[in-house]
Amino acid sequence: MRRLEPISEAALPQAGRALYASLNHAPVDPAAQPALGPGFPSLPELRMLSPFAGAHGIEKAGLPLADGCFEFEVYGAGKDLKSAPDKVGTLRLESLEAGLFIGSADFYEFDAESGRDFLRTRGLESSPLSVPVFPRGRYHGYWRSKGFETRSRGGQHRMTLRGEFQRISSVAYNVWEPPVPCDIVIKAPERDSSGEGLIVEAECEVRIDSGALGPAMRIRHVSPYFRHATIEIDSEDGLEPPLDNGRGQDWATVFGQAGWSVEVETGRIEVPTPAIGGFALPELHDAMIKSRSASDLDSRWRYHVAAVKHFVGPDAPLGIAFDHEFHDYNGVSREGVAVNAEAELPRQNIYGPFAGKRVRESPEIYFWVAVHEVGHAMGLYHNHLGCGIMETLSGLAERSTPSGLAAEVRLPAFEAGDVLRLRHLPDLFVRPGGLPWETQGLVEDRGDAIEKVAGLFLPKSRGEPRGAFELSLETTASTLPPGAPLRVDLSLRNRSGFACHVPARIGLSTPFVSGCVVGPDGLENEFRSLFKPVNIEGEVRLEDGASLLDSLTLLRGQRGALFQKTGRHTLWVEIGWEHGGEAFRVRSRLDLEVMAPAGRTDTVVARELIRTPETLWYLAVGRAEAFRAGERAIDRALDSGALRAHFGYVKARGVTNP
Repeated sequence: MRRLEPISEAALPQAGRALYASLNHAPVDPAAQPALGPGFPSLPELRMLSPFAGAHGIEKAGLPLADGCFEFEVYGAGKDLKSAPDKVGTLRLESLEAGLFIGSADFYEFDAESGRDFLRTRGLESSPLSVPVFPRGRYHGYWRSKGFETRSRGGQHRMTLRGEFQRISSVAYNVWEPPVPCDIVIKAPERDSSGEGLIVEAECEVRIDSGALGPAMRIRHVSPYFRHATIEIDSEDGLEPPLDNGRGQDWATVFGQAGWSVEVETGRIEVPTPAIGGFALPELHDAMIKSRSASDLDSRWRYHVAAVKHFVGPDAPLGIAFDHEFHDYNGVSREGVAVNAEAELPRQNIYGPFAGKRVRESPEIYFWVAVHEVGHAMGLYHNHLGCGIMETLSGLAERSTPSGLAAEVRLPAFEAGDVLRLRHLPDLFVRPGGLPWETQGLVEDRGDAIEKVAGLFLPKSRGEPRGAFELSLETTASTLPPGAPLRVDLSLRNRSGFACHVPARIGLSTPFVSGCVVGPDGLENEFRSLFKPVNIEGEVRLEDGASLLDSLTLLRGQRGALFQKTGRHTLWVEIGWEHGGEAFRVRSRLDLEVMAPAGRTDTVVARELIRTPETLWYLAVGRAEAFRAGERAIDRALDSGALRAHFGYVKARGVTNP
């Protein structure tokens, strides 16, 4: 595996100036700016000025804050700064001019199990790799700036970053609570010794809605960049990787303009070319899994680019972001993209010197397509404003003279709105393995609103009219003991006014159902079918007003038993399918209460059930020697007064399953 070094910090300001030059430091009408993403409110109404126009930090009343990324820790009441924090995360600050700035932050629950040393020596770390990465499943919420004020008293200066905080209720399904005012009060700053006098570390306090000062906080500057990622490019035999455009622009310079440091690794596709002569979506996903050098997205943001000779299909695109929706075979979205290196550009005059050429024959096009697709993996949609990288090549060609198209692809850069997205959207919107794309065919309440959002440019639906489906969840047990299974009845109702095609079955033995349980600690435990189905029963025609019924028995998820701790739990179930080239999704939630065991015997039995993963295999597959531990735990549950009623069905399923 060959690794290329990221852009130097010294080159970052120069790379950024060109991006903002066309704005001429003019105010931007916030109403004219496209929204930032589905379900996410707009960024603060700030002037879009260059952060590299000579300013080094937020300077007012003698408190200059360094630009870039700060790491922070938040400590609960009664804790000091030497104890383990309650929350951790990154704070991104970007100075503009005349005291204006943009700030955003992502909060995560502190992961004590990771053993990460948060008490290491304080101080500025020069490596861009120091931008920290936190586990996706521990995401807590997002803060964004609304302005700031300063105050001096007795020779002491304080800066208050005004903002609002939005907690996420479900990471898996992008459900946010309403925003509340939240200010960060910076005090006791420590400055660097470089001569610029920038604040690189400070003790802070967090002021929530009520105005009372909340938990203690410490911030420290870790990088002049806002985010960091690894781009791994694996190529099919006979292909060189798209590393640059042959004219001085490469991954580091392009992403340096967006405030990201990136490092590039190259390798080979470790699977043979499919016998059909090209790669279809399943083969692309398989090639990513087998070729990449690492996949722990909780410790490093890594995007995978597959450079292959051919995609399958007569109208195959120049590039594709394949890792989403029903083609996301491992359930981890937006990890990979691919470039169709042997595809030919249209033989039309508007494509100028590139007309009729293969993608790989033009370094400018080869590189542009690869960066464009990685932009999709970072959560960006097609952007038809300006001539940024997220514009399609066909769109550029239609709006440019042939020579103009050549000039655009030779100077690749992200449009200013996309720069803001890459820098300041919540981590979950840009990181690999974060929130999945919202695409056409949404069948829930937010669907119409999303399609009307400017800047997303979602494809219009085709073929059979979309239905407004409704999913209902019912259970006879709204309370249950720890370690117990939950039987849930599903009802998928068509209320569209049209007859629509839906899956014949919607149980866990199909690929259509997934979900998660949010525990009292806010952590999510996702579940889906244990098996990748081979024979799917097909579709049925569901008349308007009719319902499709099925049921689930839920026991364990990716993090173990679904109902481990006492307290309130929220169950989310999602059903998704495709028909006629459209993607449909609908979801619903159900609140449950897990009650404390009545006595010591029930406590011991519940603990054994929680610690025995074979109980799930016993339920799904049936009685077998390999699952004897699961059967023994279930037999003990049948002797428990609190658990007997819950495990009777599981025992019956295990005995009767082949």
